[in-house]
Amino acid sequence: MTELAAKHYIESFMYLIEQTSAYTMDVTEQFFASNNLAVSFIEFKTLEIILLNDGVCQIDLARLIFKDRGTTSRLVDSLENKKMIKRLASTKNKKLVKTLHITQKGKDILNVYTPKLQNMVNELYKEVSKDDIEKMKQTLLQIKDCVSGIVTKKI
Repeated sequence: MTELAAKHYIESFMYLIEQTSAYTMDVTEQFFASNNLAVSFIEFKTLEIILLNDGVCQIDLARLIFKDRGTTSRLVDSLENKKMIKRLASTKNKKLVKTLHITQKGKDILNVYTPKLQNMVNELYKEVSKDDIEKMKQTLLQIKDCVSGIVTKKI
């Protein structure tokens, strides 16, 4: 078995993942801010998650966007005020919950901004081969699988 732990945390692959994630988030947030888009990156990401998880409740949404309940509540309120999502009453485990659904306006936002984001990503990573990107994705999925089963995050 190969020794994976580095002598110093900041020399480890874990720190490299953390650093790369932070840089990627910063670049993406700057892209949304500098292009005067109608939504922030976190709002865009939230819309996409609601689209792909229609009927998600707010607690589950918080887990999917890696935000606490208060931040998620403010985000949902903002998107609802912008008429990009709607809340509907439903039951989950015999409890009344509000489920989240994307509106046509929210879908329209995704349809306009997704190609812009894809172009930005393609430009950003143009020096990295498609094969290397695919290998990296597979490796990150393996790493995520290794740690996701043992980590629980309270939100």
